[in-house]
Amino acid sequence: MLIDSSNCIGCKACIVACKQENSLGAGNKFITILPREYLRDHFVKYYAHLSCKHCYEPQCVAACPYGAIKRNEDGVVLHDELKCVGCQVCVTVCRHSAIKIMQNGIVGKCNLCQDRSKLGLPPACVSVCPTNARIFDSKEKILQIAGERQAELESKGYKPQLSGIQNSQTKVVTLYPQK
Repeated sequence: MLIDSSNCIGCKACIVACKQENSLGAGNKFITILPREYLRDHFVKYYAHLSCKHCYEPQCVAACPYGAIKRNEDGVVLHDELKCVGCQVCVTVCRHSAIKIMQNGIVGKCNLCQDRSKLGLPPACVSVCPTNARIFDSKEKILQIAGERQAELESKGYKPQLSGIQNSQTKVVTLYPQK
């Protein structure tokens, strides 16, 4: 998945779709969107997305003392609510603030819509994005699109940062307009 913060308009359709797809009640969500603004030689405004990046070497998996978080063979990091006791160690070690404490005291996180994936559908957050800020495709296609968008931003005077490409097994790539 590519999350292009430079294309995001902050509509929060991805949050709503995620909540509906995962039957998340009030106060629970797997995606957080934070507005960011700053002034360098020009004004920059974008929306930072905090959600699971499905890391290649997830710290949450290593830290969970009960084996409630695993990385499956496809590289998706999954959380097993039945094994989770709510110790919240994973919350403290996640550098992406992607694991959330749910209203029931147990933690929750994005599973990259595994049920939809089995049906050949993109994640719910991707399917509703009106600006194509979220794109789900093969790793090669995502890197191609990210490179094109990065070059476009650079041509407009931005200094974009691309994260999540350090390891080819990470599932989510994020493009920020400037850092």
